[in-house]
Amino acid sequence: MVYAHQITKNKGREPILLRHHSSEDNFGVQLAASKPNLAAEAARIAQGCGSKFVVLNCGCPIYDTVQKGMGARLLQKVTKLGTILEAMVQAVDIPVTVKLRTGFAEHKINIRETVRVAREAGTQAIIIHGRTREQRYSRSADWQLVGEIAAENPNFPILGNGDILTPMESRQRLQSGPVAGAVIARGALVKPWIFKELREDKEWLPTAEEQWSVIVTLAEYLKDYFGRDELGKRRGVEFLGWHLDWFNRYRPLPESLWSESAQEHPLLQTRSLGEPLLRLPGKNEETERLQLASEIWDSANPEAMWERFATDPST
Repeated sequence: MVYAHQITKNKGREPILLRHHSSEDNFGVQLAASKPNLAAEAARIAQGCGSKFVVLNCGCPIYDTVQKGMGARLLQKVTKLGTILEAMVQAVDIPVTVKLRTGFAEHKINIRETVRVAREAGTQAIIIHGRTREQRYSRSADWQLVGEIAAENPNFPILGNGDILTPMESRQRLQSGPVAGAVIARGALVKPWIFKELREDKEWLPTAEEQWSVIVTLAEYLKDYFGRDELGKRRGVEFLGWHLDWFNRYRPLPESLWSESAQEHPLLQTRSLGEPLLRLPGKNEETERLQLASEIWDSANPEAMWERFATDPST
């Protein structure tokens, strides 16, 4: 997700947040915006940078985004939501889509209204996160409601989002109704290899060493993306440190042991299902995470560092 005003203020210069690798042949950009003109201009810039589609984010629940009139705030301003989408559709030739939540609060579930407005504005697909903004991530995503909305909009792509951490969960969620697909969000931060699992429809249960190798690979990608100079390091270490907290939440969840509980709230459960494979600094240890990220970045042999953080599952 990129704030539209962040990529429109530096005209004539490629926004670093819109860079993508040449191998990414279906690259898309998710924009957060509160003004139609900024949303339209940001969509044009994204298209010019190679984006194959753009998404208006109307689901982000964080205070900073909502306070600025973006993200989930637009669920309370449905007319404005439609106006922003219309401006984006008119501005670009690529598909415009939108990500919605079911409503802003539990007493104001207005997903049917926002879906209608989004369709009338000319969007070509809609993603529904099955929670309200008020619920944030504290409850299971309502895939039954997502399925109902999909059934009420035949021949129009409605995609679901929320609580997909394993191939098993993807199969279960997609059976909730005629949804066109599933969108992976936090699951990809906890375990970026989830796409390999979904492609092959089988779980990959990495060892601690293999999981550490994923972290080292990410560090190399960040170096390629931001650059290997001091400026690139400052930005890259910030991202790497943030990701280390997500990696810390991974627990192996074999389908044979987890099929029943997967019906409930998976991402919260993962934090209490035994020890993680790696003991990495957590959410309240930002300084330690950044120090570790910097050490990984500077190390001549980061692969050899993993034993310092490996956890014995038997303890």
